[in-house]
Amino acid sequence: MTPILIGQLGIEVFGLLTTLGAAGGMLVIVTNTLQISIARELGVSVGKDETTLLPQAFSTAFGIQLAMGLLFGGFAILFARPIANGLTIPEGYEQTTFYCLILVFVQFTAGIITSPFGAMIRAYQHLRTISVIQLLTRTGIFVAALIMIFMDGDKLLFFVFASMIVNLLAQLSQVYLSVTRYPASKPKLSNFSFDVLKSIVRYGSFALIGGIGGQIRRNGIAVVLNIFFGNIVTAANGIATRLSNLISQAASVVHAVIQPAMNTNQGAGKKSINERLTMLSSTIGVAIVLPLAIPLVTDTHVLLESWLRVELPEYAVLFSRLITITFLISMVSKGHNMAMHADGKIGWLVAVNQLLIAGLIIVGAIIACSWKSNPWLLPAGELMGMCLVVLIWQPYWVGRQLSISNKNWLDATLKPCLIMLTAGILSSCFLIWLLPSSLWRATALGAINGMICLIALWHIGFNSTEKARLLGFYQQQVRKFQRVST
Repeated sequence: MTPILIGQLGIEVFGLLTTLGAAGGMLVIVTNTLQISIARELGVSVGKDETTLLPQAFSTAFGIQLAMGLLFGGFAILFARPIANGLTIPEGYEQTTFYCLILVFVQFTAGIITSPFGAMIRAYQHLRTISVIQLLTRTGIFVAALIMIFMDGDKLLFFVFASMIVNLLAQLSQVYLSVTRYPASKPKLSNFSFDVLKSIVRYGSFALIGGIGGQIRRNGIAVVLNIFFGNIVTAANGIATRLSNLISQAASVVHAVIQPAMNTNQGAGKKSINERLTMLSSTIGVAIVLPLAIPLVTDTHVLLESWLRVELPEYAVLFSRLITITFLISMVSKGHNMAMHADGKIGWLVAVNQLLIAGLIIVGAIIACSWKSNPWLLPAGELMGMCLVVLIWQPYWVGRQLSISNKNWLDATLKPCLIMLTAGILSSCFLIWLLPSSLWRATALGAINGMICLIALWHIGFNSTEKARLLGFYQQQVRKFQRVST
């Protein structure tokens, strides 16, 4: 979809579109933090007590998000004009930017209010439902982008409006499915519990600090680039971010399955299973991302040109490489982060994680804005912060809080990851020496590294019990296919 948006809007207006989404995201720091806390509370409640605790958890969560949605939605709409005036806007788009901000804020407000219903579906691990809704949402937005090819007029305003409508329909479908499937997802004032409220707030208080850092990472970079370097550089960052999002979707499929299971295991007291999932989720994450990351780093220019089919904005290649490497590194101790979310002792972990990364981004921003050059220092600061968090702070703190041995992490996660990375780099160096940069070389790099990761994952990633379960599942699916085919 990104090539269509750039082709129809142009690089500069695409940069403005990126900034609009980032500006909306900056205003929901508190509510995003509460959504994470609510998702955990519902998951734990499913594991503990579905009859009494779960209805209380849901009604309390809905009451919180309803109040927050109305509060932040009203605040955002009230200050839409000053926010729009502070952005770098292409000539002739001043009024359009204001209208688009209003639409973005309406979409965010609806998402806040309806988020407990989606969290309930995830708590029951009915992830196929969520996947179908997400697929239909992306399809709807893609269709809206296609329509722009055949229309005249204000294409930016149309796309933002159509995206809002598609997202509203997706959110309403989650409400309907949740209410019809789960009796506990019918909010009642009598079920509101101050004990649950305290639990949600206690879990989310430190996460709020981390949320501020996270928003600086995800959206603050785009806003700073827009204000100090203009929409062209913002567009380069937007392209790199969308590329990273494509990679993250592959890993998120696995993690979206594991996180609710860890939440439920925590509620049921199955901590030993969670410790194994902590190690396994990181290893699987690296095995999924590495085959995608290596060709994106080595053949970035060719892949971006083939994908976008337009002249690349300055810094697009460099931003893409930095953000891709950052995401790959984030997988190395991803399981530790998920374990802490399940346990609820998220406090200092998220706070220090995000503040370390955000602090180095801010340092890079100050230097870049002072020099009026080198905007790549912002994603470079994020990369350095991620290395500190993932390789040092996060394993140390989680291991200390949850009694997870760092030696086990080194043996069960870091060792397989280093083997996959080393084998991947060596094989890639040979291909890079043998072939010129092209789509064929990028495809070959991805395929070879995919095979390396699969072999390494099977032989040193999974234990014997997990291999037996995977083989049993495979044989079961083969038998089902044979019965259907006959």
